[in-house]
Amino acid sequence: MKILFTTPIFRFPSIGGPELRIETSIKALSKISNLVCYIRLPKLRLTSESDNFLNDLSEEVYYLDPHIPKDVFWPQILENEKPDLIWFGYGNISYVLMKYLKSITNIPLVCDTDSVWSKFILRELDVENNEKRKIEILDAGKIKENEEESWVDFCDVTTAVSEIDMEYYKSLTKDKNKIHLFSNVIDLSSYQNCIENIYNITSPSLYLAGTFWKNSPMEDATRWLVDKVFSNLIIKYPNLKLYILGKKSTEIVGDLSNQNILVVGKVESVLPYLKHVDVVLVPLRFESGTRFKILEAMACKKAIVSTTLGAEGIPVTDNENILIADEPNIFYQKVVDLIENKLTKNKLAKNGYNLVKEQYDIDNLAQQGKAICKYLGLIND
Repeated sequence: MKILFTTPIFRFPSIGGPELRIETSIKALSKISNLVCYIRLPKLRLTSESDNFLNDLSEEVYYLDPHIPKDVFWPQILENEKPDLIWFGYGNISYVLMKYLKSITNIPLVCDTDSVWSKFILRELDVENNEKRKIEILDAGKIKENEEESWVDFCDVTTAVSEIDMEYYKSLTKDKNKIHLFSNVIDLSSYQNCIENIYNITSPSLYLAGTFWKNSPMEDATRWLVDKVFSNLIIKYPNLKLYILGKKSTEIVGDLSNQNILVVGKVESVLPYLKHVDVVLVPLRFESGTRFKILEAMACKKAIVSTTLGAEGIPVTDNENILIADEPNIFYQKVVDLIENKLTKNKLAKNGYNLVKEQYDIDNLAQQGKAICKYLGLIND
């Protein structure tokens, strides 16, 4: 069985959730198929490490040539490779291309999603007070809702990263069997090595990571945390440090920097920070999907304090493998509990690691991919 996997996002080594989603998808699909990858980025934008990763796991690798129009490239690659299945990584931002492919081929299409993008957009309404901005959010959300309803109809399979997202996509179609789970997972082997404390991180220390842009979920979460929670924590712990990592964090929340708040920016690897902090924070108030930041923290055996939404889609249990808090005063107290109580911190860390090991590794994702191919009649039992 040959799968043609295509994506508009790719980087290796991965440095954030979107890249991790693609990395783990490629690893899982390569276990169950003869994999061909088409990266919709110019090869010059990728590192030699990226190229080596793809060549190690794929029969053939194609890159975007902006000089070749899609109505020339796609018929040619389909003729050359003769795939049994076309798998769209980040299909939820590939609507136009999926619709075009549906018009020229009968090869089954999988729209692989990382979230319910319309919910991701519309949840900002809950924290937005500007009326003009609210109208913009509603308009953008409606456009994405229309796309979701359309592709669920014409694609042969739509994947979801959680049971919550699955229920939404199932509500858009009469054929519920078209909706399948294809989870966010991580490769545990990538988190096992000892990492030197090169940044001299000391206790107590907190960690917050994500991708930032103006009015993003991460900007909202960070400013809420600093204003409502961290401002009180440093009264109790004057030497407390908060490390803020992620693409464009310096541009978007760099104004928060001081002796206690270190806005680091984009990094090649989060591990030199993540391995040595005391507590990981996920204070998200709007977004959709499941959080790689939680899976990565659990893989590194770190205790986590998250909002309910921040942990959405992962079968966590409050006080067992994570601490959940939605109000500032409760969030504050949960962080204090972890700083003060080493036994609680270690229990959460151990249980979180076991959850990832049992349910969120590459082999589990490969089995989910196999179930999708079986549903499409491409493999037997």
